[in-house]
Amino acid sequence: METRQASNSRRVAIATALVVGAASIGSVAAQSPLGTGEFAASAAKAAETGIPMSRTPTGAPPTVQSGTAQEVTETAATLVGTVNPHHADTHYYFQYGATPAYGSVSAEFDAGAGGGPVRVAGAVSGLQPYTVYHFRIVATNSLNPTGVMGEDSKLTTKASGSRGGGAAASSIRPPTASTGGARPVSLSTATLNATVNPHGNATSYYFQYGPTDAYGSQTSAVSLGDGTSPERVSQTVFGLQPNTRYHFRVVATSPAVSTPSYGPDSSFITGRIRLRAEFPSNPVAPYGRPFTLTGTLTGTGSAGQPYALDGNPFPFSGTFSQLVAPVVTTSAGGFSFRVPGLTHATLIRLASPTEPSSYSNAVTLQVAAVVTLRAKLTRKPGFELLSGVVEPTESGAPVSVQWLRPGTATPVTLAVARVGRGSHFTAVVAAKRSGHFSAIVRLPNNGAQVSGVSPQIRARVG
Repeated sequence: METRQASNSRRVAIATALVVGAASIGSVAAQSPLGTGEFAASAAKAAETGIPMSRTPTGAPPTVQSGTAQEVTETAATLVGTVNPHHADTHYYFQYGATPAYGSVSAEFDAGAGGGPVRVAGAVSGLQPYTVYHFRIVATNSLNPTGVMGEDSKLTTKASGSRGGGAAASSIRPPTASTGGARPVSLSTATLNATVNPHGNATSYYFQYGPTDAYGSQTSAVSLGDGTSPERVSQTVFGLQPNTRYHFRVVATSPAVSTPSYGPDSSFITGRIRLRAEFPSNPVAPYGRPFTLTGTLTGTGSAGQPYALDGNPFPFSGTFSQLVAPVVTTSAGGFSFRVPGLTHATLIRLASPTEPSSYSNAVTLQVAAVVTLRAKLTRKPGFELLSGVVEPTESGAPVSVQWLRPGTATPVTLAVARVGRGSHFTAVVAAKRSGHFSAIVRLPNNGAQVSGVSPQIRARVG
């Protein structure tokens, strides 16, 4: 456990850190699990703060720790650090330079959105032989866009010729390749970015990519020329699957050297297809009556998953709440809900009960007035007494009594009644031929309910 003096020294180093310098080249190594010592350091930090590692709040700012440099040569080194995204989409880069003011930065890379610490590394080049360099890791996310900075670390590059072969062997330098991030990313495409330095030799580059770090696909090679400074390069790949993680890296080749230069592994996730609820027709529910609502859910994660039915009743100024408990969609995304009686038009949507939450589009479910209709022969031959009830009660609302002649599609209005006391209405109509009667109530256009029609009943000719 570190002493109070060591802890204060680290805080002072972090507080006096300078801002990021001008952009330079760099790359990030493939992520790998933490070593035992780094895990112990994270555990010690958890003990110091009193926050257990397993209870880090979701969506917290990232935590970082600068590591030690590896694979140090005369002009290049691999900088190492640890990043814990704490369940927030996190990016990181390295600051480095000959002084604690740094002055150079690597490219920015994706650390993912995991809940635990991951070990990362970035290969930097263009360093001076036998020189002390300072470096530290910086991580950013939406909760801390200015960056969380690791402690200052140091490395010393090797002296010229220390790799053997003398000046002649050192005169030809292989190209350096630094994998960048993937931006922009869509449902099926992504633009892969990187930095390549030809170091004065004719150089070409291409990207390897695939669903694992074994890749399996690659882009066409592109000539970069024989420049002596790092150049940003990019290529767009197509035909990707939605909501899928892809790994990629840049590869630089030159006739001057026999071995390609590989950038470290990086990854990205393609976009999700937005959930959409589709119904056979505009859904209408009978006032106050239970009904069955069926349809199809499309989009990423729509098939074979539990979804609840949420609702927001008229005038739609409140919040959504669950109307029906979750049901599991079919392999084609089909769903069927038994919905309790509704009295007002309601915005409905399907909602995933699991984290992270996902929702379909919202659709207006109309509620139609319920009309019942009965017929009774009168004492006067050829006339019938039609009566019924309307729900909801709307005194004075007009009710059109219609007759549908056999073999025709357009009904004829025989009478217009008014809703009276107790929501009842009556009308006497002539029925000298066979056919069917129905009644339509016209409600005020207030948005809460819509007009309704009764089931048809057969006319009884006297």
